[in-house]
Amino acid sequence: MVLTVNNPFEELPAAASTEEEKFNYHGRKVVITNQSGVTVHVTINDTHEVHVEHFKGEYLTHLLPFGSFRTSRQLAEAVIDAEDAGLVII
Repeated sequence: MVLTVNNPFEELPAAASTEEEKFNYHGRKVVITNQSGVTVHVTINDTHEVHVEHFKGEYLTHLLPFGSFRTSRQLAEAVIDAEDAGLVII
């Protein structure tokens, strides 16, 4: 038998619905999918997926480890700019 006084799941955030933002940037088709929690996926040209974390109001990715961005769209654009400059391969 298990007896609890408080609901242990009470403080967990509600699961966010999956939302998509689609746009084109520098000739690339970009889809940003907000997953539940802090995970965001950025898909570029239907094949390249960039993992993004949403942490304390900022967006971060391991591809650009020394910067943070106010929106996931700004991050996606910065990743594409970095690829155009030859700094990363996505």
